[in-house]
Amino acid sequence: MKHKSTLLTVFFLFCTIVLMLASNPKQEFRASWVATVWGIDWPHTKGNVSAQKAEMDLILDRAKAANMTAVMLQVRSYSDALYCSTVGEPWSSVLTGTRGKDPGYDPLAYAVEQAHARGLELHAWINPYRLGNNSLRSSQIQDNWILLSGTSQILDPGNSAVRGYVLSVIEDIIDHYDIDGIIFDDYFYNGIKSSYSATQAPNETPMTAANNPHNLSLGDWRRENVNLFVKSVMQSIAAKKPYLRFGIGPAGVWSTSAHSVYNEDYTSSDYISSCPGSWDVYSDLFCDGAAWLKRGYIDYISPQLYWPMLPTSDKYYASSSFSKLCPWWANLAFRYNRHFYVSQDVANNKNDKAPDARFNSPDEIKAQMNELRSNGKVKGSIFYNTKYLFNIGGCNSYFSSSEGYHTFLVNDWYSTKSVVPPIDWREAPELAKPSEISLVGANLMWTHPSSPRFTVYAYPKGMDTESALEDPACLLGITYTTSFDVSSVGDIANTTFAVCPYDRYGNEYEPIVYNEGESTLPMGTVSITPLWSKTVSEAAYLTTGAVNRSMAYYNGQLYIPDKNAGAFAVVNAETGSLQATRTIGSSAFWQHNLRITDDGQLLMGNTASGSTSMQMKMGSVASDGYADLASVAIAGRCDYFYPYGTWSNKGFALALSNTGHLVKIPFAGGSLQTAVAVDNDGLPSGTSAKAVPLDAGSFYASVAGQLPTRHLIATGEKMEEFPANTSAVAVNASGVCTFTLLGHRYLVLPADVNGGFEVYETTYGLGNARRVISATPPLGSAANASYTVDFCTAVSDNDACIYVLAPDNGLAAYKFTFTPVADGVQEVLDNLFVLSTPQGLALSFDGTQVVEIYGINGVLISRETAVGSFTCALPHGAYIVRVGEQVRKFIH
Repeated sequence: MKHKSTLLTVFFLFCTIVLMLASNPKQEFRASWVATVWGIDWPHTKGNVSAQKAEMDLILDRAKAANMTAVMLQVRSYSDALYCSTVGEPWSSVLTGTRGKDPGYDPLAYAVEQAHARGLELHAWINPYRLGNNSLRSSQIQDNWILLSGTSQILDPGNSAVRGYVLSVIEDIIDHYDIDGIIFDDYFYNGIKSSYSATQAPNETPMTAANNPHNLSLGDWRRENVNLFVKSVMQSIAAKKPYLRFGIGPAGVWSTSAHSVYNEDYTSSDYISSCPGSWDVYSDLFCDGAAWLKRGYIDYISPQLYWPMLPTSDKYYASSSFSKLCPWWANLAFRYNRHFYVSQDVANNKNDKAPDARFNSPDEIKAQMNELRSNGKVKGSIFYNTKYLFNIGGCNSYFSSSEGYHTFLVNDWYSTKSVVPPIDWREAPELAKPSEISLVGANLMWTHPSSPRFTVYAYPKGMDTESALEDPACLLGITYTTSFDVSSVGDIANTTFAVCPYDRYGNEYEPIVYNEGESTLPMGTVSITPLWSKTVSEAAYLTTGAVNRSMAYYNGQLYIPDKNAGAFAVVNAETGSLQATRTIGSSAFWQHNLRITDDGQLLMGNTASGSTSMQMKMGSVASDGYADLASVAIAGRCDYFYPYGTWSNKGFALALSNTGHLVKIPFAGGSLQTAVAVDNDGLPSGTSAKAVPLDAGSFYASVAGQLPTRHLIATGEKMEEFPANTSAVAVNASGVCTFTLLGHRYLVLPADVNGGFEVYETTYGLGNARRVISATPPLGSAANASYTVDFCTAVSDNDACIYVLAPDNGLAAYKFTFTPVADGVQEVLDNLFVLSTPQGLALSFDGTQVVEIYGINGVLISRETAVGSFTCALPHGAYIVRVGEQVRKFIH
């Protein structure tokens, strides 16, 4: 791989979150159990294909948004099928309400397709032995295969015909579905021990010299029967699709007594110490996770560590706390070179208490995440269960309806994406480097002879590719196709992309790189200068009563509507003086919102109070009057729309309702086209909602009382938000404006409800936003009853004018200027100069500061107190620099 060094422009991740990101592993398994038995997680609607697909889409959307890597979908819970079985397994009753009834589609095929479309793995969760009290079953299942388990039924694990049949069921799934793995949970000899711990159960396969060649005790023989089946699954996977990841999630306590665990021919053994806890699966369910690990029958183990670790948590037991069980299992898996993904409980099954008492608190899960992250032998997590993890249907009042455990995970432990840890004990064929990479719009495309899945990285021009591939902050995502949408990248022209073949074993191979070279972005400082301002009393075209709520800039003029007068003012943008007044017509609510397309078409419209129909009108920048366009249906009140592009050729407008519903209204040939409604749980709801296009594929959503977020237009999916430790503060007014100057992208948002604002640079995305202009003074002190502040900009070669309108307070213009700095300076901010030198790094700053240099992995390289300046020799690479409380990323 070619190594490069260069002078780099403003890099992303300037703020202190960089140090936190360095601790997030690039390789980590992040998944959830999707329980379908009794419709626990899915499906919640029986007999409705579109509803079931929408429910699955929601689960997968939230998994992707939470930077997870996989979902574990239960496809066989009671010897039934959530897929089209070719061995006679009946359709599950959870699909239609009737066992054996065809649901009209293939749920597993749909789930695999949709998971892969989001870059997620899908693992088939199978209960091998559970039958229940179901008379409708595969014709292959014989009466003498069945054991009574309490009041229910299981298939006999000691019956070789049972093992062969269940293996055929699993092979049916492996052969016909593009799954990524197989997982079992904790159902083995369930319900047998209570009555038959020392004697065989009725109908149980008799122990004989033939099936018990090592003369094992009854308990050991039962455990060996399970071992034989687990081995057969491993062997089948190795023969058919050796990349499939095979694991088991037993209950969390192995055995409360120490045991010798033997190899499969019983010629040698390892001593395994007792596991913390009381009830165990070794004696009660006759399963032996230690044997599976020792013999290499599984790739990972995911014991269900569903006991809390905080003494303040309900159901806490000191003897079996999470903090005792987690290291025990981690050490065991590490001993045998297999993975340990801890199964964590977000719903601790306290059904006898109030709804809130059912859930492990966020503090408990945070403590568990800290515990497992502190143990380098833990390779990931699988959360039980999905409905509660993602708070689907608002089932947990710890969170609002759109939030859940996943939202605080993605703000911290899952703040960067990850890839699954490779199963490197299996030999994987080498994959060729991709070829013919190109960028069409925002779609990165390439070719590959075998078309595996791929990892896609984005990093600033000049950064060393090898460093970028080790940095999870550079990982854009995973695709199972040979293309990837890179519209989430802030500055594509100054970004390098790398695409690595990423096999199903979890290995990455040599990348193809696109857009290498040095950044063309100029470096410099920014400043802002007031040009003019008008209070309501100073400008006759401004009025009180929350009337002036919007404005638009076009060709040197500002256009400001006055709904009460049925008119709009034409204002000289250089001076703020009134140029003309255009009469629209009789006063109407839709006159509150006025916008102008890039080619000069004036548009107006919004919904009347209590209406769900947005009245769209067109007018002229040069004359009076208006014409009706259309009535656009939208769910909820919508006060504003914003256009993108031209009226005459493929532009569009976006409107966001106060209830979080988006509508895209295309333009073509000088008329409105059919509006497209977009619904997504990630869309914000609130007062004075706005959808402001950033580009042809994404927009900023802004509502009063919340910071703006970036979303895809096509789906409404949230792409970006401000970092968790941002200095930006949400105010009780919506408003956002974006502009690009000399290749740098900036975002303007309200600092208060009275017309003060701040400017953030978002060149490298909203998640890496940094404030470059602090709050300007408010324009007045009057109440802002419309909960909006409106902005527009006019950009020239070297500067931009920012216009701000605060209802009942005033209108103002500011000049935003970019001043270049000397070559070699990577950044100037708050009097901190960061300079690249041939030897390494040079800093200039005010006063006495503590200077710390970190590697990209967060390891401290140098710490020194310096006065005014600091120099340090460094090898080529990426570094994190802390000067006092300021943190920067530096490339040498």
